[in-house]
Amino acid sequence: MRIVLTAPTVFELAQIIEYLDYNAEKLSFSKYNYLGHSIEILVTGVGIFNTGFAMARVDTSTHIDLAIQMGLAGSFKKEIAVGTIVLVEKDQYADLGVEESNGGFTSVMDLGLVDRDTFPFKQGSINAKYKFNDTTLTHCTGITVNTVSGCTSTIAQRKEQFNADIETMEGAAFYQACRMLDIDCVQIRGISNMVEPRNRENWNIELALLNLKQEFLSIFPTLVS
Repeated sequence: MRIVLTAPTVFELAQIIEYLDYNAEKLSFSKYNYLGHSIEILVTGVGIFNTGFAMARVDTSTHIDLAIQMGLAGSFKKEIAVGTIVLVEKDQYADLGVEESNGGFTSVMDLGLVDRDTFPFKQGSINAKYKFNDTTLTHCTGITVNTVSGCTSTIAQRKEQFNADIETMEGAAFYQACRMLDIDCVQIRGISNMVEPRNRENWNIELALLNLKQEFLSIFPTLVS
């Protein structure tokens, strides 16, 4: 299988890359043969634009069996605690629209500028597409934003309007690019923090990335089965 393994920053993939350096055959600067499968590392850059642009430039002349986006995320739900590894079943844009005079937010879909059921959207979200059977990861829904939630009013508005489980800055863009290119895709994230008034003392990035690496290695045989 040909797998494209992506993340917004090299920092988020560093532990996996280090493992592959020692335990896989390195074919080029960013390509490995691991357990008989090709893994290509792609660091897209942070945010919606960088993710979409990077995915659009991926070489599709040879079939890509699966694209995986990995990285950190914030959780809205107390049952999805820091350190949890999640599989995002669907994702949607949560700050693409207009701010109303009363401080409210109206999305481009609610404005009628984008049809919420025009491919690749389904009821306003973009779904993952994968063939493997996963029974170990926590499955969830996500929102994608340009500015992560950091104050009480924004958090409350996004919770009420979207009722998502996690928040990232790239997930929906990754899914949109992959679905438009007809590439099977899945987003796997490590929870580094709860979505709350910004307080980095409560974050645990190290735990999230360690668990992300361990979970990736654990489920890899399932991913390629």
